[in-house]
Amino acid sequence: YANTGRITDGILLAKSAAIHFRALGFVRKEFSCWLLLSSLNRQIGNDQAVAESLQNVYRCFRNGILDPSAYESILNAEAQNAWYCGDLAIALEKAEIWVTVSQLNI
Repeated sequence: YANTGRITDGILLAKSAAIHFRALGFVRKEFSCWLLLSSLNRQIGNDQAVAESLQNVYRCFRNGILDPSAYESILNAEAQNAWYCGDLAIALEKAEIWVTVSQLNI
């Protein structure tokens, strides 16, 4: 939906899917939905929804059995969010952590 200009539709569908996946106990799929929601909401400048999405991403990560690449995805999302918000120091910090973690997971 982001590539078609229908971001609001994408947000509604992804949020609905996240809720359904949570109810079904599909943590990895719920995690992916919240990551997508953080990106879509960032594109429309909804900082509160980005923060909510990232909180849910972390909840899934803490509560689920996710592979190490999940943490890399979180760091990437946080770096992108900080960059778009103009907080380049935080973006760089998250990116550097991401590089370190990704090298450990090779």
